Amino acid sequence: MSKSKTNLLTHDFSGIVGKQYVMRQKGDQQIIAARPKRDTKVYSESQLKTREAFSNAADYARLAMKNPDLKAAYAARGGTRLSAYAAAVADFFKRPWITTIETDRYKGVVGGIINVTAGDYFKVADVSVTITDPLGNIIETGNCVLNESTGKWVYTATVENPAIEGTTITAVARDLPDHPVEQSVIL
Repeated sequence: MSKSKTNLLTHDFSGIVGKQYVMRQKGDQQIIAARPKRDTKVYSESQLKTREAFSNAADYARLAMKNPDLKAAYAARGGTRLSAYAAAVADFFKRPWITTIETDRYKGVVGGIINVTAGDYFKVADVSVTITDPLGNIIETGNCVLNESTGKWVYTATVENPAIEGTTITAVARDLPDHPVEQSVIL
């Protein structure tokens, strides 16, 4: 594999050259490599699932690169080690998580507060909360608001819940690739 930074003849070239070589850009470098061979393998079910996952990750990364703000944010996340595209692919494979659901300020009254601590490799896009009674009937559901100073997602109750014993609080966090993670607590 050959790398060049200042070759005026091949500057900004990319693609197949003479059915023998491929040229591509990586940052400020021009890379010339042998043309990859066409894949003729028969894959197992597990391998096919992995290939599909990578295809979905690539689709997400291509879409993310079309948004200049998102591309810049992924580039910043990748630093000098990863391109913006590679950081977007990595984000696709890493699911968000919920660390805690704090219910000590929720007493079943309107205005009660539920705090959710959620994280992600890159960014949590949104968090929602659903409150259900012991029989599974939905009392209320809605989106949380990020408290920038604490980093917690805050849900403010809008419906009275006179019998909170046995109530289930379910939080769902989603990242930018729209992967959900769910966690529940029973009061």
